[in-house]
This record gives sequence, structure tokens and C-alpha cells, in this order.
Amino acid sequence: WFVPHSARSGFTCSIGWRALGYAEADVLRIDYVDAKSMIPWDDYHAFYLRPGLLNARYAIPPEDSILRVAGYTSPGKFLLDGYTTLVKLQRVVEKVAGRSLSTFSSILDWGCGCGRLARHLIEALEATDTLIVGIDIDRENVQWCKSQLPRASFDSCGLYPPTNLPAAAFELIIGLSVFTHLDEATQFGWLSELRRVAMPGALLLLSVHGNTSVCRSNVSLEWLDQWRRRGMDDSCKDPTLSAVINNEEYYRATYHTKAYVQERWAAYFEVVTIIEGFLSNNQDLVVLRAR
Repeated sequence: WFVPHSARSGFTCSIGWRALGYAEADVLRIDYVDAKSMIPWDDYHAFYLRPGLLNARYAIPPEDSILRVAGYTSPGKFLLDGYTTLVKLQRVVEKVAGRSLSTFSSILDWGCGCGRLARHLIEALEATDTLIVGIDIDRENVQWCKSQLPRASFDSCGLYPPTNLPAAAFELIIGLSVFTHLDEATQFGWLSELRRVAMPGALLLLSVHGNTSVCRSNVSLEWLDQWRRRGMDDSCKDPTLSAVINNEEYYRATYHTKAYVQERWAAYFEVVTIIEGFLSNNQDLVVLRAR
């Protein structure tokens, strides 16, 4: 199901959960392992699959919406990535804060796209009173979320802060694949805005392109040397959102070093930790705490 156009092959193969040693209600964990030792590379590099995940409870976004958010069009991968991210974020929150997602009074999904993560947050927290809010600069994706995903509140925002969100409103802020596309000046503007809307002591989970992403990008040694010395690179334009935003210069392919984040972002938040290769085994996860 994860191979493009595989449905055209004319046959299918399925393996029952019980045959794999799992009960019907279990969550299946798939690890990347060393081929010789069979030891997982990293505890946060696993993927997670739950029963019924591919029989989506909510509508699947159009292919062009998924493409703008994820860089592919496969509905199965879209669901797997979103659910896996939810599970891994929950594990991070438990480790860092000693609590579950269900204990947060309010969650902001900043850069919600077409609900890759939000749809799973809604399902996981449907029995709670947690406020779930999603915002994005992609108005088409926001409108889709409004029409297809219940319970949560969605709204579009401008390319630059401020937003219409109230101050000190969110106890948990998640921003995935957002700082990976901002230039340096815009980055600082949004860090200031996130500081404004975060509650004192709030937890922030934000992703960046770091060492893992750079290793997968086939960059030149000259570029690598400059990136390491400067700590950030925002020189390359990304056309992914050219059809939905009227600014060809805004959306970038942006890379951060750990040292840069630890030094420059510390002016806005306490930098708790940085987990390399966390999001889709590519982007680093920066864990911050509001002062």
C-alpha cells in the first residue's frame, strides 16, 4: 500500500496481526534495525500501526493537499506518518514532562496543514475536554480541515505574525515542518509569537532540518562548511506552496544546526532537548519550555 500505484499490480498480500504475535487490540511497532545485530538504530525511529488505521475514520484529503504537506500522495503513508508522530510525541511528553497528552488543557497545532497530525489528536483526545486548535497559512487546507475534522477549531493565518490567537492560551504547542521553511528573520518573528501565545511553563515541540536531513540532501562540501559555520541556511526557495500563497520568496528549504538552535532560540524559550531524526526519521525535534 505504500508503493505508488501498487493497486494496479492485480494482487494483494496480507498478514494477520495474530500471525505476527499481536492481539487484535495491540499497536504494532516496526523498528529500523541494524542488519547484522538486529538492534534498533534509535528508540524514536520506529513506526506504529494500530488496528483499523487504514480504514480512516475521517475523510482523506485530496492528493494535492497531501502533497503540499508531506511531499507524497499516498493516503496510507499519510495515515501511518500521522499516527506514528502522535505516538512518538506522546512518548516525548511522558519522558520530558511526566504526563500524557490527555492532561493538557489546550493544544495548538501550528502549521496543521490538512490534518496529518490533528486527525489523530482528535481521536486520541475525544473523551477529554482538551482544546485543540490548528492554524496554517494554506487556506485551502484549513478549509478542508474545517469541513472534515470535527471537534477541533481551525483557522488560517498570515505569512507573518501576529495571529488572532489570545495570549498565554496554550499549554502545548506543536509545530512540525514549519521552521523547516522559514527564513531567519521570519523565524524570530514566529518564535516571538509562539512565546506570546504559550502559557507560562508550556511545552513546545517544534521540528527543524538538522544533521539527519542534511545527510539525506546530497549537499556539497562547500555548502556543508558554510552551514556549520553560520549555523543556519535559508538560501534555497521551496516552490511547494507557490499555488496557495502569493509570495515566491517566503517558503524556503531551511536547515539548522543544534548549536544554532541551542544558542539563538534560548532567547525565547528554555531549550530542553533536541532529538535527531525524529519526524519521519528525518527532521529533528526541538523540545522547548516557556519561561
